[in-house]
Amino acid sequence: MKRAWANKALALVESGGAVALITLLHVKGSAPRDAGAQMLVWSAGQLGTIGGGNLELALTRDARVLLASGERSMARDYPLGAILGQCCGGRVSAQVERLDFDGAAALLRSAAAEEDARAPLLLFGAGHVGEAVARAVAELPFRLIWRDTRPAFCARAALTNDPRADVGEAPSGAFYLVLTHNHDLDYEIVRTILARRDAAYCGLIGSSSKRVRFERQLRADGLGAEVRWLTCPIGGAIGLKGKEPAAIAAATAAEMLLALEAQRPAAASRTPVTEPAHGV
Repeated sequence: MKRAWANKALALVESGGAVALITLLHVKGSAPRDAGAQMLVWSAGQLGTIGGGNLELALTRDARVLLASGERSMARDYPLGAILGQCCGGRVSAQVERLDFDGAAALLRSAAAEEDARAPLLLFGAGHVGEAVARAVAELPFRLIWRDTRPAFCARAALTNDPRADVGEAPSGAFYLVLTHNHDLDYEIVRTILARRDAAYCGLIGSSSKRVRFERQLRADGLGAEVRWLTCPIGGAIGLKGKEPAAIAAATAAEMLLALEAQRPAAASRTPVTEPAHGV
């Protein structure tokens, strides 16, 4: 995560080490990453990525040249096809800068702000699939809020006595995954989520028969119109058939990313509505 490698940059600077920050400033045409992508480079390592391949190799080499020279910064411009032999064929301009304490501290503040702006994901359940999902979204644009009602399963997830209250405190447009050990608890959480009518994604682990059962209960509870916003089984939109926790987590993470991308164009103008702005 960007916050983790910003902390690494600050630690290196505080210990007297030299570290460089690479930032893609402009991207024209096809390229591995968009403008704004960043990575850190120091003499013995690197963190983050600006796209891999020959572009990253060239820029990490440039960064180490800068660190060895004592210069403060350098600008680089690379046509990806003509010079670097990458088939994407675009053109990238980048800045390579040596970080001092103030620069590393600013990077950390930026990383913290970026993390706070990520889409909130409330994950209920710390079993095998819950753990796999937490790993799968660690580097994705979600701010994980992980809860379980069982103290023995809360080595990483936070203990909650009332998941419905957690749902009630979530911001509008949050993502939800319901993966608990108990079908009745699953239902209570899902009913509370759908009753809000503002979830960006409401995923429930289970089979098609579990969905049918939940739909029947939800209609009886007056949430018939909201049933269409329930995603169950999770990960189905991706088409993977594997039932291993890691496979379910990968498919579900991809499904949520699709929901997030569909949500973003309207985010600036989103206002409270009587029905969800988006669902899968």
